[in-house]
Amino acid sequence: MSIERLRRVALCLAAALSAVLALDALFPPPLERAKAYSPLVLDRDGRWLHAFATDKGRWRFKADL
Repeated sequence: MSIERLRRVALCLAAALSAVLALDALFPPPLERAKAYSPLVLDRDGRWLHAFATDKGRWRFKADL
């Protein structure tokens, strides 16, 4: 590949990434749905005994990262 072709590919990739980031900033995903966690039943030591799906039938568990 020639240097000019590599430059053109890099420019297209940079433009695509910029467009994705701009669209994400303009139209962010609805994060309020993610606040509904699946109810958990824990034992006295804090270990899981049972989990239930959310009202909409989804499994959503809180994760500590």
